[in-house]
Amino acid sequence: MSAREGFLRAVTYYRTAGIFMFASPMDPRFVSAYERQRDAFRKAADLLEWPAESTRISVDGTPLDAYFIKPDGAGPFPTLILIGGYDGTMEEMYFAGGAAALRRGYAVLMMDGPGRGGALVEHGLYFRPDWEAVVTPAGRLAHGTAGRRRRTRRPPRTELGRVPRPSCRHR
Repeated sequence: MSAREGFLRAVTYYRTAGIFMFASPMDPRFVSAYERQRDAFRKAADLLEWPAESTRISVDGTPLDAYFIKPDGAGPFPTLILIGGYDGTMEEMYFAGGAAALRRGYAVLMMDGPGRGGALVEHGLYFRPDWEAVVTPAGRLAHGTAGRRRRTRRPPRTELGRVPRPSCRHR
């Protein structure tokens, strides 16, 4: 096993171990597991097939960490913005579509929005209904970094990341 594979395994192990302690108030063991999975990914990022750039996205004045990864070549590249679900982290988005997208020629912006990963653990930002306030600055960053592609593609949001819509149907 390579060092990269070892670090990527560690991301999954710490992430999986920590999820069982995800509750309010925030358990210090959950915070420790989150920090360890983040640090393991940062070590793996230096060894990835594609260079991972650490960047920040400002959401209402709070700088949120993100990773921007481009495939090989000159670009411009279509770009996917990957944000995990309720208990997800941006690091786990590498496994949940990031690597596959890169192999297919997409650039990938992975970030934690409010209520997820580092935005919750490090900044205390909770879920918010106006998700466009999060996605808009991410799209601007992706658009500028990927080489001025006309359109940024977002996959469907998962889990509780989806904005609930009230139903008006009567039964």
